Amino acid sequence: MNINNALKNHRVMKSLTGLSVTEFYNLLPQFVNILLEETNSKPRTRKAGGGRKGALKEYELKLFFILFYLKVYPTQEMAAFLFEVHNAQPNRWVKKFLPVLELALDRKCVLPERKINSIEEFVQKFPAITDILIDGMERRIQRPKNSKTQKRCYSGKKKPIQEKIQ
Repeated sequence: MNINNALKNHRVMKSLTGLSVTEFYNLLPQFVNILLEETNSKPRTRKAGGGRKGALKEYELKLFFILFYLKVYPTQEMAAFLFEVHNAQPNRWVKKFLPVLELALDRKCVLPERKINSIEEFVQKFPAITDILIDGMERRIQRPKNSKTQKRCYSGKKKPIQEKIQ
């Protein structure tokens, strides 16, 4: 994939990765440092430069891939088609680059804190919030055969209308 057009256009870059070109290049050195630390920490089976050359040769492409994946969230097949690789490769890249991106963002102190363990902690972190709405969606389950446990799982909703295909 050629990302040069995206790197020249702030609007396109923002829509594909969620970052502007400037933000992308500010994050890149930290991402590269962590990726190099990670690859150098593992014992080598070949000499440096040996082995197969990957499809994402430049560090910009690696960072672009993981940001693109998180923003667009394509299927594995779609990502493989766009980056011209085998269907399993995007999954390997996500497993490899996502922790590196998280570390890079954490070192830049821009990762949001996600763990709140109690209501008191939530109120302390967000004192201005007075109302909370939780959207709960009911999911279909296979109902038990036993009538007593079946009543407990009954929601009162009717079965969905199924269209006949002819």
